[in-house]
Amino acid sequence: MSQSCERRSQNRNRFGRMLCRSIGLLALLPVASIAQESSLFASSPCGDRSAIPDPEVCENPIIKRLDSAVTAAYEQAKGRLQGDQALTSDLQDKQRFFVEDSNNAHATGAGRLQRYLETWQHWLDAIGPPREGFAGAWISGTGSLQIIPRDKTTFTVLVRANEPIQGIFTCEFIGVGRMDGEVLDVAWDKAETGDDDDAEGWTLRIHRSGHLLRLDQRRNGSVASSPPFCGVQGSLADSYLPAQYKPEPVLTWSTTITKDRSR
Repeated sequence: MSQSCERRSQNRNRFGRMLCRSIGLLALLPVASIAQESSLFASSPCGDRSAIPDPEVCENPIIKRLDSAVTAAYEQAKGRLQGDQALTSDLQDKQRFFVEDSNNAHATGAGRLQRYLETWQHWLDAIGPPREGFAGAWISGTGSLQIIPRDKTTFTVLVRANEPIQGIFTCEFIGVGRMDGEVLDVAWDKAETGDDDDAEGWTLRIHRSGHLLRLDQRRNGSVASSPPFCGVQGSLADSYLPAQYKPEPVLTWSTTITKDRSR
């Protein structure tokens, strides 16, 4: 590993040091081998046992199977993105997030790690090809976004997010979106909540960035200092990948949420 990479990794977490070591290794590989080194982005931490709290958990046959399944699902998801560079880069970022967070999932025990890997695989299976427009299901690292047309310019917008390891926060926004040029402005749908604005003036703004959707939260002078539709430290702001359907969120625990394959 280069000295500069070593210095940068000193203040990183364990995954950051693992990534630095991996980059150093990749630099020594021939081009043909680099294509096979998918563990940098695709593997769960069982791909580098020195980076996980309890390496022996990887001997669990269920965990070993899921570890391989996640890697395969990641490669298949990349293929469905049809070489779109922005989508592929975003998927790689989210995969690194899952790898890093799965270190924390290890600490919660093999049962919760199993749940995490299962939902991670299902999340990858849901990723769809590039598409135009706003309508359909979209997914981020911690959340999902469904946009359902009402007419040519108005949409039902449902957004949800969860903190995946400890459940520190849950977010939910039930909105009605209206096109403003190339942007979808989303306000709380009072008709669904008895004329109450549970967002307390906060709104969402969604725009396309290539084949990604990007969602921003807007306070609009609200007296609520943080989004009322989220728990502490929660947020819906993120980039969202196209999905074939809305998968169950990536979590270490079970929820009552079921797959919704509506498009």
